[in-house]
Amino acid sequence: MSKSEQLAKESEDLKFALISSRGITHDAKYLDVSEITSKLLDLAEDYNLLEEMEEALDNVREHINKLQSAIFQCEDVFEDAYKESILTFDEWKESTDITFEDWEKKS
Repeated sequence: MSKSEQLAKESEDLKFALISSRGITHDAKYLDVSEITSKLLDLAEDYNLLEEMEEALDNVREHINKLQSAIFQCEDVFEDAYKESILTFDEWKESTDITFEDWEKKS
């Protein structure tokens, strides 16, 4: 395998990893604690602590949003590596006529 083929294959593999990571992190949208919060609200209502529980659950919702954002940021690992691989490929092939996009079209 030539150097250009090796670099291009690495980029293609990283592109696949990036797409796969987006599929995985997509699941973060569906983190569900509704059953837990519902049980806590019911219990708090039984003991006349509903207002306090609502405040506590606001904190939970805020942290769930932060957790979802942090999970989505994990995609950046693959995106950065993919962009770096394209840059490496383009720098290596700078003196030739082929670009990564041209190579992708031929593959």
